Amino acid sequence: MGASSEESTLRAIPYPTIVVDIPTFRIRYANPPCRDLLGIGEGEKPYIGELFPAHLEGSMVSMIRKCIEREEPCRERVYLQNLSDKRLIPVELTIGSKGPENSFVLVIRDLSAPSDDSVEYIKNLYKVLSDVNKLITTDSNEVALIKSIASLLFRSGMFSYVAIYSLTEKDPIAQEGLRNPKLDTLCFPIKVSKNRYGYYMVVSKPEGVIFSPLEINLLSEVANDIYYGLKSRVAESRLEALSLTDELTGLPNRIAFTSSMSKHIEIARAKKKSLVLILLDIDGFNNINQAFGNAYGDELLIKVSLIIKSIVRKSDVIARTGSDEFSVLMVSGDPILSTTRFIQRLKDAFREPVILDEHRILVTFSAGISVFPLDSEDDKTLWANASASMNKAKSMGGNSSVFYSKSIAIASRDSIKIRSDLREAIDKDEFVMYYQPKIDLSTGKAVGAEALIRWIKDGTVVPPMKFIPLIEEGELIHEVGEIVIGKVCRQVKDWSEKGIRVPVALNVSPSQIRSPAFSKALSFQREDCSSGLVEVEITESAIMDDFHRAVGFIERLASLNIKTYIDDFGTGYSSLAYLKKLPVYAIKIDREFIKDFPSDRDSYEMVKVILSLAKTFGLKVVAEGVETEDQAEHLRRMGCDYAQGFYYSPPVPAEEFERLYREKWN
Repeated sequence: MGASSEESTLRAIPYPTIVVDIPTFRIRYANPPCRDLLGIGEGEKPYIGELFPAHLEGSMVSMIRKCIEREEPCRERVYLQNLSDKRLIPVELTIGSKGPENSFVLVIRDLSAPSDDSVEYIKNLYKVLSDVNKLITTDSNEVALIKSIASLLFRSGMFSYVAIYSLTEKDPIAQEGLRNPKLDTLCFPIKVSKNRYGYYMVVSKPEGVIFSPLEINLLSEVANDIYYGLKSRVAESRLEALSLTDELTGLPNRIAFTSSMSKHIEIARAKKKSLVLILLDIDGFNNINQAFGNAYGDELLIKVSLIIKSIVRKSDVIARTGSDEFSVLMVSGDPILSTTRFIQRLKDAFREPVILDEHRILVTFSAGISVFPLDSEDDKTLWANASASMNKAKSMGGNSSVFYSKSIAIASRDSIKIRSDLREAIDKDEFVMYYQPKIDLSTGKAVGAEALIRWIKDGTVVPPMKFIPLIEEGELIHEVGEIVIGKVCRQVKDWSEKGIRVPVALNVSPSQIRSPAFSKALSFQREDCSSGLVEVEITESAIMDDFHRAVGFIERLASLNIKTYIDDFGTGYSSLAYLKKLPVYAIKIDREFIKDFPSDRDSYEMVKVILSLAKTFGLKVVAEGVETEDQAEHLRRMGCDYAQGFYYSPPVPAEEFERLYREKWN
């Protein structure tokens, strides 16, 4: 494709798109939506690194180079800056593989507009996906299939524009609605073989609405389903193997399972029988992939599929319906009894670890269960109910089974409402930081504080357990994390200027440990802070989830003169050998061991062991949850360095902390 043809094609694309020259990494061409978003003048060809904030330029350019070298598309959420007004814009950046004429393409999605989720909307998405699956098994040829899917997506009422293009043609094969470059638009590539893309689907939201993460995932599944459908038309004789079978495990895939479930429901309805749908999600599968690599993850999935297959009955239907999700459908006269027996067989089958070379992996599941016709009389709602129950099981820590109930449906609706409100809370700056002192037991003075996020909505403090888990499990953790860093650094600087030099500790989640952006953001933000007055707390379990990554993360913090505390110590499973390797400053005894201390003998002995262990490795110790003078005095006599708890103060706003510091802790 020549330069003029290339520019003509990209100019017609309604979403911000850039073509980058590989040798120089300068922009070869930016289409009009991109120039408007990033303030790039007509004909200007800046270096790609200039689009990133200074502190991200080196790492992002390096990451892009690696994506190009691997010759596979990458997707990253990051801030770009408008070259004209220097405004920072949150975006999702999709990095295409190396293209013709030694170039590659960057596709940009603006994330600065609010999103819109609702229970009915999500159910509608699942219905669309189910209907697409049915089309794939019925439409007779490629063009008919593509046109039917474009029409279906548009008629759903969720999208204002849908078009499907061939990479070799300028005009779309199918097009519904009117294209508007101002609308939030995404492009989903569609494969025609395992390693080659042949089509792409362009979808726009209505005015003022952006895509939600769940919506993006489901549309990606639609693109993947189209791939299987197109593939089956090319090779009709391989229809079963390629479009209805999971390539890795050999089990039926989601398309086949959806079709089978619909048929079983009709039969069960006619015969007045019950059906049990069980969704099984492997607990901690992402951690296994990160610790041992994708090859080991694939091998584990194969072995898990064989074991599950060995414990189901001949009449049961089993499929792999997600990356780490398996589904089982059972016909039953007694759903509760059948499910109980299956779950017991499952636990017995995985009682021993699965062996992967020299590694022994203990496999557990989060199981969600929904029953036809008790919970639902159609396949889409049955699936949605089982999925909600599975998510509830995961939120309980995994290794558990949850039957669907109306309370779960209400909780799911509440969760969706809170997620929507959280995005609004960011826009309205409703998050504030409270501070709880760490007291030196030998002097009674404050030697530090822990920063704790609070959400003030309509004048009321939202309970932390209602919103913090939702932040930590989604993409908001990174955005909220940067907000917390900024607020704490500004507060530390303000206190320092007033003569209050108190180190303040931030809490870090497992996903922030895995994200290079967190330590970079901390490095960038703390330039306004006095040296040594920002600290970090990481839970023991988060460290042990990915020990080697955690060590690297803590070492990077140490290079920035940031001390690290191991939070909730004693509740995880770290060994002495691991503790010896961790470059940390202190450990915090979990409040569970302090709650009944010193009267409870077991708690007393546990505290004694932790203090001895810390002394051996030269670490300071903070006791959390101290509520009485007796506890504080016993801890002081046993050699504990610091204490934190309601005996001294609950978490309080910055102004109250400052007052108490001057009156009591200075």
